[in-house]
Amino acid sequence: MRDFSKTMRVGAIYLFIIFLTLIVRIGFAVAPPPDEAIDAVFTTVVQVLLFGIVPMTLYCVFVLKKDSPKNKIKNLFSDFGFKRRLSLKTVLITIAVATLMIFSSYFISLMWNLILALLGYTHIPSETVYDSVGVLITELILTAVLPAFFEEVTHRGL
Repeated sequence: MRDFSKTMRVGAIYLFIIFLTLIVRIGFAVAPPPDEAIDAVFTTVVQVLLFGIVPMTLYCVFVLKKDSPKNKIKNLFSDFGFKRRLSLKTVLITIAVATLMIFSSYFISLMWNLILALLGYTHIPSETVYDSVGVLITELILTAVLPAFFEEVTHRGL
């Protein structure tokens, strides 16, 4: 049987994180940073701070409060789903599925854009200019790595 008190504390932490995310979203809408930095700053703040540091800290303080510091870290990683090592087979299957999904989503996107073009919609291209490898790596980190890791930690972990 699950510990109802623990479930309530975890639920309260999750609700707090969602409200904090909404407040940050409203703050960025009201007083945004310079145009070039708004997406990068917002993504970094939300992903690292709100979906990473804050929930793990609150979890240690309110859920694992009776554990020793060493056990807190161990139990935190265990409770948030970092229990097993990945096998080579799992990594290879993940890469194969991801590659298949990239090509599938590209094809679907291409077909959707074709349908929209036939209906008279004019596509407005992204403002991001990939003029260097640094810009590409930054965009990949901000749009793929940070959300993948921190959202999984928060949403699946809690």
